[in-house]
Amino acid sequence: ALILIGGWSERIAVRGFHTVAGWLMCTVATCAMVVASRRMPAFSRVEINSHEAAEANPAAMYLVPMLAILLVAMLSSIAATSFDYAYPLRVIVVVSVLWFYRDKLSEFSRSISAFSVMLGGVVFIEWIVLQPSAPAVSENQAFATGLSAMPPALAATWLLFRIAGAIVTVPIAEELAFRGYLLRKLVSADFERVDFARFTWLSFAVSSVLFGMMHREWLAGVIAGMLFAYAMYRRGALLDAVVAHSTANVLLAAYVLTTHRWSLWN
Repeated sequence: ALILIGGWSERIAVRGFHTVAGWLMCTVATCAMVVASRRMPAFSRVEINSHEAAEANPAAMYLVPMLAILLVAMLSSIAATSFDYAYPLRVIVVVSVLWFYRDKLSEFSRSISAFSVMLGGVVFIEWIVLQPSAPAVSENQAFATGLSAMPPALAATWLLFRIAGAIVTVPIAEELAFRGYLLRKLVSADFERVDFARFTWLSFAVSSVLFGMMHREWLAGVIAGMLFAYAMYRRGALLDAVVAHSTANVLLAAYVLTTHRWSLWN
């Protein structure tokens, strides 16, 4: 496949497929092993209950939105360029997933806390302060070039999707995965019974560190993860973490659009 793609486009073969194929094949193999271990007696010392294996996984609601973002990002990066033209697809896919689970998202049936909005402002400030002092000139230029290469109407539409992703789909997906699932899973295997206000140092630290590792500026990400967790602990509401996350991203989007430091969106 690499040779065939290389005959058509060397850039896509080397910078896209050659990189993503490894991620994709490893992910598929891992998922296949997990499915096999739950359905095939050869992989289990206890009798496999086909009915239990077929039951809906309670973790799905919390993890599928985030996995959808990662999957679309992985597949779209096969045709790698310095500009992510396929970003709107991430927003559309995640909105579709959230719509599918809309009846189960009872965690969001709360009033919005002014404190979580303020905490989002704090996250924005620490994020900007901890950015490298030297601007990423090449990244900013590549982003600007990609945006200017599109017709104005298309560029405006792309920016609207990018903003929507930053302030709606990404905060919801990441908070469902890291604070809604992982933080409580580290408290108890039966995570659904763990209250959102339940604090343990292990779950607080590990979930925040893993959240930070997903971001290029990992230290800023770890601190942000801790503050989002605190927002949730305060009222025992996952919505507060989402609101704090969304507020930080609203301010970051405004900052990026004003200063054209596009690299902050990478």
